[in-house]
Amino acid sequence: MPLAAGEAFTIEVDWRDGTRTTPADAKAGRLYGIRQVGGLAIQPTNRKTAVFADLSTRLEHEHRASKRDEFVQQPALPGGLNHSGKGLAATDIDGDGRPDIAARNAGRNTAYELHCKPVRLFYGDGVMELAEALADAKTKQWKPIRTLEVFAKTFLHIRGTVTRNKLFAAAALPRLIGPAFGEMNSREITVFPVLFSSTKLFFELSPLPDAAQLAPVQALCAEDFDDDGMLDLFLAQNDFDVPDRYSRYDSGRGLWLRGEALEPSPWCLHQKAASLFTVSNAA
Repeated sequence: MPLAAGEAFTIEVDWRDGTRTTPADAKAGRLYGIRQVGGLAIQPTNRKTAVFADLSTRLEHEHRASKRDEFVQQPALPGGLNHSGKGLAATDIDGDGRPDIAARNAGRNTAYELHCKPVRLFYGDGVMELAEALADAKTKQWKPIRTLEVFAKTFLHIRGTVTRNKLFAAAALPRLIGPAFGEMNSREITVFPVLFSSTKLFFELSPLPDAAQLAPVQALCAEDFDDDGMLDLFLAQNDFDVPDRYSRYDSGRGLWLRGEALEPSPWCLHQKAASLFTVSNAA
């Protein structure tokens, strides 16, 4: 919401230990750095009946983390592949009688946001490794996102030919990868969790609400959790399984997107996904 310079508003920061810090006299047009010093306990919402309950004990399962370090075997991986959950929810989300698909993704709060767009992933049958690249603003050539140290661990042939960071930074992918680059394909990397709404002929793609973009979505479930007749989505968020060159992605606390009735019909097919859901906190 746009604010006039000097206009007062409230900032609330919720910490992991269950406390909340609320700086006094916050005003628009200023940059605030907030530390966790003391803080008040977050009060639960006034809900008569909890929507979700912890039923972990019913599983009778003890989770044991994998001892295999994927990043030793594949140094260029942007994230681990062992611990992802259910990545798709296929159901009639918008109530038009046709199946829709909600898909998980990394969100818009990851290292990819540091780079100019577009970012593309290059791959090919003759090249076993993947190369993430961005277009240089001046030369329009594709430059690798990875550092020389990481790139040289995956494309071994450059170890003896490119040894300085300055030379590596100036080189484009065709020069670094060599003749095999001409046989590679590419796809643009998109990072936002999305909803594919089905029509008679095709799917319409729209991002999920902004709150779903703050942390990677590991799994999602579609169900009418609050029994109001509208289908909801629940998103399991965060990703700690990242290489050492990135910090872990932990801005989420789990997200409940409540289905919302829209006029003039119970559901409006051509509305963006953000208008199909409201963000709620589960007690």
